[in-house]
Amino acid sequence: MCGIAGIVAKEAGRYLPALDAMNAAQRHRGPDGEGRHAFAECCLGHVRLSIIDLAGGAQPLFDTRGTSAITFNGEIYGYQALRQELDYPFRTGSDTEVILALYARYGTHMLPRLPGMFSFAIWDDQRKRLFCARDRFGEKPLFYALGKSGEFIFASEIKAILASGLVEPKLNLDGVSHYLAHRHLPANQTIYGTIQALPPGHSLILENGDLTITPYWSLPTTGEPLDMDTAAQRLEDLIRQAVERQLVADVEVGILLSGGLDSSTITAVCSPLKRLRSFSFGFSGSRSELPYARQVAEHFGTVHNEITEEVIDVPKMMLALARIYDEPFADPSAVPTYQLCRFVSQHLKVALSGDGADELLAGYTYWYRHLLRGDASGPAGGKNTFWSKTAERHWQDLLYFTPDEIKGMGLPAVRRPRIGQVTDSLDDALRMDLQGFLPADILVKTDRAAMAHGLELRTPFLDVDLAEFLIQLPWQLKMQGSSDKLLLRKAFENIWPEAIRKRDKQGFGFDVRNWMQRPDMLALRHHFLGNANRKIYALIPRKTLAACLMDTGFKGWIMLILSLWLETSPCSIN
Repeated sequence: MCGIAGIVAKEAGRYLPALDAMNAAQRHRGPDGEGRHAFAECCLGHVRLSIIDLAGGAQPLFDTRGTSAITFNGEIYGYQALRQELDYPFRTGSDTEVILALYARYGTHMLPRLPGMFSFAIWDDQRKRLFCARDRFGEKPLFYALGKSGEFIFASEIKAILASGLVEPKLNLDGVSHYLAHRHLPANQTIYGTIQALPPGHSLILENGDLTITPYWSLPTTGEPLDMDTAAQRLEDLIRQAVERQLVADVEVGILLSGGLDSSTITAVCSPLKRLRSFSFGFSGSRSELPYARQVAEHFGTVHNEITEEVIDVPKMMLALARIYDEPFADPSAVPTYQLCRFVSQHLKVALSGDGADELLAGYTYWYRHLLRGDASGPAGGKNTFWSKTAERHWQDLLYFTPDEIKGMGLPAVRRPRIGQVTDSLDDALRMDLQGFLPADILVKTDRAAMAHGLELRTPFLDVDLAEFLIQLPWQLKMQGSSDKLLLRKAFENIWPEAIRKRDKQGFGFDVRNWMQRPDMLALRHHFLGNANRKIYALIPRKTLAACLMDTGFKGWIMLILSLWLETSPCSIN
């Protein structure tokens, strides 16, 4: 995993100091090396976390003619097989060069052939063309902006774009509305109106001054159900294939083990292939999952490591998270995820996780169960081309501040998402989460928390072959009544420890209400929500802030993080 950066402009060599500042701002993503190159109209930068081809994988990497170069962040799983298919004079053993080889053969039409998690930029100096892309689910970030003098700037993190000094930071009020509703920004926007996020599954071409954003992938449509036995066998085969692909590295690979179904399955599949080190986080009291994680570790013979919930310096932690995420981000599981990633990074550079399985296999039972009741359990005539009753109910369930509350603050209306295929069934909710909650919350959380410590996280459930298979299966193979992840249980429960088989989904995060009532949090709330000199008073009505100051639930938490972020942000509020 790495950090990428670049500037497209005339006499691009003039911008090397700005590029150096961008690399420096995201060096945590790539502490093992740094590179840069200036063409006449583009300069590319890269900071490297060495995982594959430790000696020969430095970037920017040039093609054999020296006319195109790439800066790349991510991993191309199964890249060895792709090498065999391409007639290209490879000079390194890196997966990065496979992307250049695909570009040499297929040009900008290469993306359907590219697996893995990635964001990259190729500068084609013959065509004076910048070609960028982001992976299908948004595992790896890519941001871009237009500079004050017409420069085109891109980077892996917002802080790097700001470090260039070429972009004026302006607040995006639509982004503020979305954040208040959902506790995170959408996958295709940022909190800055002057900085954009390339959406997952999209490419970007800048050529002759024209910018084109194009989708190259979308969720496949839900098909007819398979019988359970056939589907379970196919699932097992695809998970094993995905894990084998993602264990490829020139450094040690570990696993984040919660003791839930998803990470336990990945651990089970890994165990015959190699002995892993596993890492678990334990909360205090009855919420701790450590007993389950220990059983799984013992059952499959991992070298197990644990950390427990610390006594946290709250102001210090929240300020650190504001800097790491670059935007207001109020998922409470960001705190333990950050602590766990910091712990893992002290031992190794790469770890597998079970993320993505909940969205693919209907694991969020606390959201989904009530959608199976009444007219939301199947087609009921309550739908149109773009929306359905089920979609509306699920969207409403995900809100923290309501649209009316946000409108009352004088902010723009909250927009409903497009979900593609509409069936007025639980599949509508799953598609909404795959396109919204997964890329905008879960994958943002894990990328920033891991890369803050130079740790690469890999997600076997988001392997494209596996994920597409699961997306096409109807919800009836995933959930019935109170039973979740039916297909995963059918495929793997015989090899799980007994205690794991009976487990339901447990969230990975602290209790916000308990946290908000701590004495140090009370002081923090008054400091950022009760002080009229704070920036947030120019954005949010006093009456709303007074109510949030007294609220010890999610509304108070979300508004507190917004105020704290505003104080650390360079943007002003008019």
